[in-house]
Amino acid sequence: MITFQRTSQFDIWLSKLKDTKGKGRILHRIRSAERGNFGDYGPVGRDVFDIRKAQNLAKLLKDKKA
Repeated sequence: MITFQRTSQFDIWLSKLKDTKGKGRILHRIRSAERGNFGDYGPVGRDVFDIRKAQNLAKLLKDKKA
């Protein structure tokens, strides 16, 4: 099983979303991904799917735990 770490930054962003149906869909997709079902995914914009940014974020989170 894959685990996604939920950050306070994510929680703040999610709480500011006005679309309750959208919030539910986001949380559902995260739960599906945790079970290994990533569905259809791919780049949707210049900054949305950037592996270097993801790697940097992962390193920052790892350093915070240490």
